[in-house]
Amino acid sequence: MLHPIKALDHVIDSYRDYLITEFRARDERLKDELQEALTRENFLAREPFFSAHTAFESGKAWEALGLDERLAASLRKRAGGNDSYLHQSLAIEHLLGGSGKPIVISTGTGSGKTEAFLAPVLHSAIEDAITNKTEPGWSPSCFIR
Repeated sequence: MLHPIKALDHVIDSYRDYLITEFRARDERLKDELQEALTRENFLAREPFFSAHTAFESGKAWEALGLDERLAASLRKRAGGNDSYLHQSLAIEHLLGGSGKPIVISTGTGSGKTEAFLAPVLHSAIEDAITNKTEPGWSPSCFIR
């Protein structure tokens, strides 16, 4: 059975041996400083930690949020094929709802806050571009990749 702490120690020891072997300093002072640094605790790696992060609650499908269909497809692709998170759904619907009231999105790192406020902005820009287009042959698909 794999013991994660022993595995980490093995990797650190192997990396330390590699550095000592690969970076042979001619200057004795530099060599001594390297040896000293390599023996310092947490110099090559931090202690392992455990995170009890709970998953964000699922929200609506991107396509059900009232966004431009190409934007919704792009957001689905960016989300790895998954639906939005609940806080994203609520924020996007609020911002597209036209109430004009501000909203605060306060949630953890990597939870998609940027998408929650940027998607309505991009949606509005696409709608404005379609409504106010002036160049023949212009297409809003230049916004979506």
